[in-house]
Amino acid sequence: MGPDYIPPKINVPDDWAVEFSKGNKEGQVNLREWWLLFNDPILSKLIERADRGNLDLRAAVSRIDEARAQWGVVRGSQFPKVKIDASYTRSRQSADSSFGGKTLGDFGSVKDVNTHKAALSAGWEIDVFGRVGRAIESSHASWQASVEDGLLETDVSIR
Repeated sequence: MGPDYIPPKINVPDDWAVEFSKGNKEGQVNLREWWLLFNDPILSKLIERADRGNLDLRAAVSRIDEARAQWGVVRGSQFPKVKIDASYTRSRQSADSSFGGKTLGDFGSVKDVNTHKAALSAGWEIDVFGRVGRAIESSHASWQASVEDGLLETDVSIR
């Protein structure tokens, strides 16, 4: 169903990270409080506000785990489904119950009745039009997006 997804190409300079730390010796740059270098009280208040309102790491990890589990569920749709059902019942009619005005004990011995049932069914959807494959790709992309979202949400609070 449709062409394969091709991510867009983004032109990013190769040396942007080098420019940031140029002239500093290893261990000199404090990246945990990088915004303090700007000496901007408004930026500091914004970072503090974002840190207070930010979701904690456990919540982000829970969302990532949920997205990964959903991906596993969707991946399962490409495999055959097998269902097995079994039951057993044992019953006995009371000798004192009536049938046509007479007790069953009058008709002879009352026996136990054992009933066994078993059923097996299997089904498999052949992915002719690619619906299952696209659903798996979409679920995987959602999982990866939740990983990136989790990293972005917890980035400030990891300091």
